[in-house]
Amino acid sequence: MSKSKAKYLIIIAGPTGIGKSSIAMKLARHFKTDIVGADSRQLYKEMFIGTAKPNQEERSEIKHHLVDSHSIINPITAAQYESLALQAIEDIHNRHNIAILCGGTGLYIKAITEGFDSTTGTNHILRNQLEEVLKNQGISQLQLILKEASPDKYAQTDINNPRRLIRAIEIAQSLKTKEVEKPVKRSFEIIPICLQMDRSELYDRINLRVEKMISNGLLDEVKSLLAYRNNRALNTVGYQELFSFMDGESSFEEAVELIKRNSRRYAKRQITWFRNQGEWHYLPTTERDKIFKLIEERIKTMN
Repeated sequence: MSKSKAKYLIIIAGPTGIGKSSIAMKLARHFKTDIVGADSRQLYKEMFIGTAKPNQEERSEIKHHLVDSHSIINPITAAQYESLALQAIEDIHNRHNIAILCGGTGLYIKAITEGFDSTTGTNHILRNQLEEVLKNQGISQLQLILKEASPDKYAQTDINNPRRLIRAIEIAQSLKTKEVEKPVKRSFEIIPICLQMDRSELYDRINLRVEKMISNGLLDEVKSLLAYRNNRALNTVGYQELFSFMDGESSFEEAVELIKRNSRRYAKRQITWFRNQGEWHYLPTTERDKIFKLIEERIKTMN
């Protein structure tokens, strides 16, 4: 009986604005396969301009799973994402030996590489305590609590979002009270690649991308979502700043500068988080030949 061919998952990760989608598209063309999204915002149909998701032409050429697949009315949890992404990867592997996972949401990527810890449910007593901290001492105290509890989660969390801060603290505290489970063993081999770029060049790219989003009509997109502004999916960079502008809390110019600043800060936290992950391959975005060569060599080694 012939031995079945091994299956592979290539992960293209890295900070916002670094060019992950472009590399993933080139790989998908080369290997004639699909892409699975690993971005907690690109999931949602209502969020397009502010999430820099692949356009319709790109998605017509290469099938993208978990991009534009859900509504912000029913937000997806990390545990749900793990299940949906594994289904998508299995579907691709039924047709191809290689699948590609592309995105910058660390928690989603870790759910695929290690498995999501479903035991970290809501601790209502702790949550009430943290709500009181937020009310009486402000968001800076929550940031300090998370940084002390888990520098790793601090690096991957939107620390300007109180809801996500509180949830991150809950998870960090839960992990402290039990033995951490061993990473799961997937039925496919994983080739994890994190893209890198000179920090100043990345920040310039982020600034230009924000300006492009604004010129493409981000404000109108945010206005269309005003009724859902308290939805968890919209508590994110690019949307919250414009909601604040609409409330009269800043000028439009100030809101745009805040989007740029908060996007750069988010990228910095992503860089820190990915740097602290396990056996990843860190390669410059510009050295595409090296990326392809590494993948080919890893596949040969794993066979």
